[in-house]
Amino acid sequence: MPRFRGVSYPSRVIDRAHRLGSLAFAVLLTSGLVVFASGPAVADCNTGAFNTEDFEHGSNVAGVRVVNPGMDIFDTTVVCVRISSIGILNSTGNFAETGWYEDPGNVIADGCPASGSHPHYLQYAVVGNNTHGCLQGGPTLTGGDTDGFRVSDDVHDGYFFYYFNGNETGYYFLPFLDGQILTNGERHNQTDGDTAHANFTGLQHSCSIGCWTDWTNPLSKSEQDGYFVGNTFYPYFIDCEYGPTHVSVRVPGNC
Repeated sequence: MPRFRGVSYPSRVIDRAHRLGSLAFAVLLTSGLVVFASGPAVADCNTGAFNTEDFEHGSNVAGVRVVNPGMDIFDTTVVCVRISSIGILNSTGNFAETGWYEDPGNVIADGCPASGSHPHYLQYAVVGNNTHGCLQGGPTLTGGDTDGFRVSDDVHDGYFFYYFNGNETGYYFLPFLDGQILTNGERHNQTDGDTAHANFTGLQHSCSIGCWTDWTNPLSKSEQDGYFVGNTFYPYFIDCEYGPTHVSVRVPGNC
């Protein structure tokens, strides 16, 4: 096991590392801020991200998952970037995220590999100072499938483990214990045809060790993927809340 900045790993981490082999790694990340950027329509892939996010209102928990059936996997032609994910956002900006992405031009960087022409598994963390963790490999995804994703710190010790269809894929040590949970449909281009369409069915959050409960009160972020004319906001994509545990990111009028 590698060690980072003098961190000693608990026995549960070392035990799992022996089982995970090459996927066992920990990244110690220091304090900072993750920014969900929004702005005017641009063609430059590097200008920023356009996110359509739904939060579980009032949540302050250590785990989020989407299972039974899970998160839809889409395989599309992408100019810049598209991401479908769930995550935990701490009040100080620390963030743990999982799902999938398409990024053929390696626009994201941040240690994440280019996706090629198909969706790539996302295991991601950021804590500021542009310090990121991103899994290089991971499970193979197939467009048209619906898969289970999870990220959680089950014993509140700062170790966030990631799961795909119930199987561990790795972990990061992060300087927070809980936060607000969210869904995210994201793209990095508003003008060249990229889509932020995402679908999450079976949203749950942790309630204690080994305990999971359904989302009850999803709440859309006030400013989504769109543009302002004066004080009026016109969305390109919106959250469609079909029920507490089913959220979809779609163009307006298609909910």
